[in-house]
Amino acid sequence: EAFDPAFSEMWMTLIDRPGDVTRTLDYAEALTAAGGLMADLIDMTQVAVVGHSYGGYTALAAAGAQYDIQAYQERCAALAIDDPLSFFCAPLLPFIADMAARADLADAPDGLWPSFGDPRVTAIVPMAGDSYLFGEAGLAQIDVPMMVMGGSADSGTPPAWGADPTYAHAVSTQKSLVTFVGAEHMIFNTPCEQQPWMYEHVAAAYFCFDPVWDRTRALDLARHFSTAFLLSTLSGDESAHAALLPDAAAFPGIEYTTTLAAN
Repeated sequence: EAFDPAFSEMWMTLIDRPGDVTRTLDYAEALTAAGGLMADLIDMTQVAVVGHSYGGYTALAAAGAQYDIQAYQERCAALAIDDPLSFFCAPLLPFIADMAARADLADAPDGLWPSFGDPRVTAIVPMAGDSYLFGEAGLAQIDVPMMVMGGSADSGTPPAWGADPTYAHAVSTQKSLVTFVGAEHMIFNTPCEQQPWMYEHVAAAYFCFDPVWDRTRALDLARHFSTAFLLSTLSGDESAHAALLPDAAAFPGIEYTTTLAAN
């Protein structure tokens, strides 16, 4: 193969992940239904999907983003053969027909693919989420409240292939973009102090350290923004909403853009 075989099944997981969200929500509905083990304890009208990297992709897909494979193929075709960004193309381009079959489609659509989203999803927080399969038109299918996070120096999902177009093209009236200036892809990962076995990983430097940020500080800020967003969006918390306004969201090392205004 022309790419690392470890990524040869990535195309399968991209199709499967949104379905995993739907099955999880189905299970939650069964739990909270009359006679269920958690009857009336789960509010299925307020559902957020939060994820990092391909978990961020999953959040986008669950919110209704649709594949635009033609735009993706054109973007990949414009890259030089030795461009490092080919990493985002080589593991998937040979499998477009297989992806369509796994999604129970007769053929790969010429335009936007059908949505794999779930209408029960009412908010999303994609962190360094891969968005390149969706293109502008596919991302424009997202209309739920959204908080996008990413690092400006992310080499795993560069902003131009993830966070920036997500924020630019989603039509959500409530959306925010939190950029950690100089941060790499794993800025949102659990610190290796809490998972010490990671220090023995062959890529420990990538997983455990950021070239600019103190990881604990970065996670504190990620929790601050995501908690305020979810409290505001899912609970209508006015103080949380106020914490997301531009003047209140000014922190060193953070670039912040939002559509939110004072209530």
